[in-house]
Amino acid sequence: MTGASPIPNAATISIADALKLLDEDFKELAVGVAKGEYALWLGSGISRERVPDLRIVVRCVLDHLSDGARAEAGDGPFTVALTKAVGLALTNTEKKAVDLTNTPGVWPNVNVVVDRLVSHYSQLLDIRILGKKEDYLLWEVVDVRDTYANDNLEPDCEHLAVAVLALEGVFPTITSANWDGLVEKALAGITAGNPDILAVYVRADDIRGANRRSHLYKYHGCAVLAKKDEAKYREYIVGRQSQIVDWPLDDRFAVMRNRLEGFTSTSRTLMVGLSAQDSNIQAIFAKGRALMNWPYPSHPPAYVFAEEDLGADQETLLKCVYKDAFVNHQLEIETGARIPAYGKSLLSALVLSVLARKAVGLVGLVDAPHLSAVEREKLAIGVNSLRDTVAATAGTSSSDKLEFMKALIAGMTRDLAMFRGDTAAHAARVYGPLGVFPVGQQSGDPELQMSGMPELAVFTGLAGIGHAEDQWHVAQATGDLAEGTLTITSPASPTPQKLFLVSSSEALSRLVLDGIVNEDDPMTIVTICSAPVSRQQRNPGGSYGRADNRRCREVSLRSIVTEATSVGHLLARFKEEATL
Repeated sequence: MTGASPIPNAATISIADALKLLDEDFKELAVGVAKGEYALWLGSGISRERVPDLRIVVRCVLDHLSDGARAEAGDGPFTVALTKAVGLALTNTEKKAVDLTNTPGVWPNVNVVVDRLVSHYSQLLDIRILGKKEDYLLWEVVDVRDTYANDNLEPDCEHLAVAVLALEGVFPTITSANWDGLVEKALAGITAGNPDILAVYVRADDIRGANRRSHLYKYHGCAVLAKKDEAKYREYIVGRQSQIVDWPLDDRFAVMRNRLEGFTSTSRTLMVGLSAQDSNIQAIFAKGRALMNWPYPSHPPAYVFAEEDLGADQETLLKCVYKDAFVNHQLEIETGARIPAYGKSLLSALVLSVLARKAVGLVGLVDAPHLSAVEREKLAIGVNSLRDTVAATAGTSSSDKLEFMKALIAGMTRDLAMFRGDTAAHAARVYGPLGVFPVGQQSGDPELQMSGMPELAVFTGLAGIGHAEDQWHVAQATGDLAEGTLTITSPASPTPQKLFLVSSSEALSRLVLDGIVNEDDPMTIVTICSAPVSRQQRNPGGSYGRADNRRCREVSLRSIVTEATSVGHLLARFKEEATL
């Protein structure tokens, strides 16, 4: 049909459509992630737009071997190596079209050679050159240190999303086959370099005694650590075929193997950007199945891949872990194990999903004795409505998704720092999570009821309802903190109002003293999410509720929530107190 929009695939799907998948066909996945039930397995796909992909690596090696071969006489070591490399890709008949005395750039089938070597990259890197160290091609030619540990590399959308999910406590276990340090850099960037959030493990000694909120197992090594300490970490950079084959038997990786095998049997698996083509990865999952098999069906699903189509290696993995069940339920298993969204959209959608599910969980925990489960569900719908409005603002290009994630993090950092009265956190750009507990464990936070977070969640639901049903226009303030948390208009109040959300009277006092909240501004609404207490005000005569219209309006949301008998009652009271 002319002019029809292209059907989205895993690469082009929007964040909003990925979120829809998480609400519908993959709702169990979304719930499981929010509860912290999944280990996240990452591969090179999440760094594709930040570090060279395998085609570039392969071409780099080919060019280097060709340069060396053309500089030596006869069948020297580089000529022998180049011949082996071409032999990995071409048949004897096809090799006749290649003149090794010419540069690869003029070979008529160079693209075929490169494409095929991508599937044999580990064998290519394992080619030995007489007189050179066994890891020469990776360490010196590919230059793993400068290529994957370059200080100028910046995190992409996927790395930022993983950092947020780690801070929110829903991915206590992250594994990565990547050499780069972009997940670590993303997390450092939104925590002012706090070293106590993420533990990075490569060697057995790294694992002993370390404990953090999230644990990153880099089982193929880390270029950043190898660059800092070559003596300790160079030998742990795994990329050659002989290393991959020997990995399951190498005593240096015994502790890492035990950890990973345990995760496959005790945590559900979400793979993003990882093809699972390496035999050692397949062996990990096979051993995990032998330790404790995941039954089929499993709810939530035990294995999910972020892929357009499952590759042969991923199918092999499913065959290994499901055994007889795969024979009898192949179609159902493969359908349930494939979510058609790549990392940018899926991980961004998971951030929105987790934040919304946490807010809904907080709505269920708010001290509102007269609000029934049905009324709380209406607030949950409002939370998700606002979430969907936010998701719809994200563009579809890679750069759009990165900018969306940056803006989301900046907005959350700004809002929650102001909510807590912590302007230092805002200045340092420290992301303060909604909570460090996964959904289902939030009630275990002893500070929860004093934090104002349940009431903040209620306001989120109200804002979603007001936007969807009452013609509110709610926009994130993005400039100076004095512009408020949000700007809000309504049919009864069409002039934009600054709305500040604060956890307590103490937090408000700090914002007033810092010159952020102007109590004399009649266009300002301050919503305090705890019960009001006596507070020193700059001018006497201020009051909570429908204050003098020459001053800002202060609303105690907790007081309203405690008294409300329905969402309609709650909304009416808030509008009355805020004069909206």
